[in-house]
Amino acid sequence: MIWLLLACGGPFSALPPSTTPGQGVPTLPMPPEPTPAGPTGPGGPVAVIEANALSGELPLSIHLDASASSGSDLTYAWWVHDAAAGSTPQLDHTFLGSGTATVKLTVTDAEGATSTAEAEVAISSASCPTTGAYDIPGEVFYEPLEEISGMGFSRANPGVLWVHNDTTGGPARQLHALDETGMLLGEFSFDNDHGDWEDMAVGHDETGDPVIFVGSFGNNEHNRGFLSILVVPEPVVALGKRVDGLLDFHEMEFEYPDDGDYNCEALMFDPQTGALLLVTKSSSGTAHVFSAAAPHDEDLVVLEELTVLDFSKQPLSGGATTAASISPLGDQIVIRTYSNTAYIFRRDASASLTEAFTTDEPCPVGLQDEPQGEAIDFSPAGDALWTISEEDEPPIHRTFLK
Repeated sequence: MIWLLLACGGPFSALPPSTTPGQGVPTLPMPPEPTPAGPTGPGGPVAVIEANALSGELPLSIHLDASASSGSDLTYAWWVHDAAAGSTPQLDHTFLGSGTATVKLTVTDAEGATSTAEAEVAISSASCPTTGAYDIPGEVFYEPLEEISGMGFSRANPGVLWVHNDTTGGPARQLHALDETGMLLGEFSFDNDHGDWEDMAVGHDETGDPVIFVGSFGNNEHNRGFLSILVVPEPVVALGKRVDGLLDFHEMEFEYPDDGDYNCEALMFDPQTGALLLVTKSSSGTAHVFSAAAPHDEDLVVLEELTVLDFSKQPLSGGATTAASISPLGDQIVIRTYSNTAYIFRRDASASLTEAFTTDEPCPVGLQDEPQGEAIDFSPAGDALWTISEEDEPPIHRTFLK
């Protein structure tokens, strides 16, 4: 156990804690230095921070405890990275950016006297994840689901997996809810009969409400004049109970910069910024990475190009990209092709999103063989990759990361 102690007297009024799910803690000014009101004296408060760790690799999760602080009727104010982080005796915090961070605790007693303790946390870059064990949690026996092209774990319904078919050439546009064994829990239709659905991502809107994003951007013949992403409030689904419905949605048309003409089969939601990322597909292996900043309530947006990857040259391989996903913390980005190797890009929140693709070499992860693998997502805990292939009665594959 690590103990840190620094005491100083005077009144202090902490800002209230403020957090947004998936977006971290907003940056706020540092609290003012306490104004001395005379010596604190032996009966004044004493702030003490206990921490289970003060250094480690990204993502670094630490537990902070102020319970050993002394004083009467104490109130607590935590600050991390110069931002208000909490007002309870204990604080759990996950660091997503490398470097040195300052944790500050101020306790205030019933008389308004204060004491402050600080700790420095050293966060280093993440190591490459490697391929762990494989298993098959289930199989999709529902006959219509023979061309699963997109998948994503629910944010609102624990244990629920959303999938959709490649909709090329067919009128049916539906999202299907499955449990983790592949059992059908529900079918949700759209009043939308155009486009080519190729991938999906599950995230949230600017208010934190869960949203499903569906990429209607397949363009194999390079002749589509209307490309879009459907923004769908995620419906409620319960395990073990079938429910169907018709979904409301907002259709956000998009254009590539400089009138670019691309085919695309990969869509991601960034939980750190709320942005959507698209990765284009080409038989040459060239993959352009584009971004659409949040919020996603406009009728038409022009994408921003972040970088260009080449899956025909080392350190990448596999050719045409077919799916992608970002981990629940936003610290890892995975892109897959038709091959049995996916690539994870480590994302450091202290750097730009573009640098995630260009700074460190990508980390290869072996997948189980699939005849036409076009779907991938991280597990809700971020410790495994789930994949499904386009085929009759496809197995659900899970590859653990270590």
